[in-house]
Amino acid sequence: MRNWAELFFGEPAQMNNRWYQPFAELSYCRMLYTLHAGTVGSKPTAARWGKDALDNRWSGLIQRAWDERPYPSLKVRQPADAGDFKLTLEFIA
Repeated sequence: MRNWAELFFGEPAQMNNRWYQPFAELSYCRMLYTLHAGTVGSKPTAARWGKDALDNRWSGLIQRAWDERPYPSLKVRQPADAGDFKLTLEFIA
């Protein structure tokens, strides 16, 4: 988790698209869920858990990340929502 975060903070622009930003958000939810539960869960399980178990300020961000999953080949070419991009960096920190 720390190594991946270092990559993001060293070069945040790599995550600034509508595919990678939600992917990173959901991946961190999954890693946090795994640490909490002691077992690897699916992304849907981790997203549900994150919305319920983590601070409420992340609930909307997690839901929007989940909603962004369809059509990744289009979204990789589109910039991430600026507000969600900033929040995702805060979440990872």
